[in-house]
Amino acid sequence: QKMPEGSWKCNKCGNINYPFRTKCNRQNCGADKPSEEDKPSSSPPADGNEQVCGVVFSCVLFHSFFVSLFSLVNCVYSNLTMIGFDIYNFWIFNERHRLCFPSFVYSDVVCLLICNCLLFQ
Repeated sequence: QKMPEGSWKCNKCGNINYPFRTKCNRQNCGADKPSEEDKPSSSPPADGNEQVCGVVFSCVLFHSFFVSLFSLVNCVYSNLTMIGFDIYNFWIFNERHRLCFPSFVYSDVVCLLICNCLLFQ
């Protein structure tokens, strides 16, 4: 059953009470309804995650560079002569203009996986 909006939780016994009650309805409790300043904050307390932005930014830079470098090394290792890097499309080409790897796709996927592991461990 869904409780009506404004329902409150007793600080003493944990019972959920209807909004119109001024005291807890649980037998043998009868604690007063908590005042506004006694209510817990709706936002979670700070737990040191203020620097998440820095972690994500570092992750993006490092892994984008790493995976782009991996794509280049893979093309060279496969005996493909590199003639250039098309910065407009972010694709690495061999001398016959066949695609080796879309470097930005792999860097984004790796970065998302690594950042999820770092942030939600």
